[in-house]
Amino acid sequence: MKKLLLLSVVIFTLGLAACESKKGNEDIVTLQITSGQTMEFSHEQNIGEITYILEGATKGAKPTVRCSAEWISEIKIEETITFTVAANETEEARITPMIVTYGSAQQQVIIRQTPASEVS
Repeated sequence: MKKLLLLSVVIFTLGLAACESKKGNEDIVTLQITSGQTMEFSHEQNIGEITYILEGATKGAKPTVRCSAEWISEIKIEETITFTVAANETEEARITPMIVTYGSAQQQVIIRQTPASEVS
């Protein structure tokens, strides 16, 4: 009888352990761009800044940023993302996406710059 009771307790304990959630595998990270999804710049050289919030990420975590435009440079990722927008000396407006990623979370920020002929 004691063996049957002990076996029942072991099976019950294993059943409870199997039903526990796996917190490490279910962590959800969200990435929120707080400075807006589109940024507009004049034709002159500018410094841009993207602000973001990472929720559910490890402390001190930082996203990555991709931008293939040659006129965007010096991308620095700290508490905010800063970058340099080169002067637009052409007669055409420029537009490019910047992709901000952390884990599987991804956001796009559109960078627009006016042409040299458009003086504000």
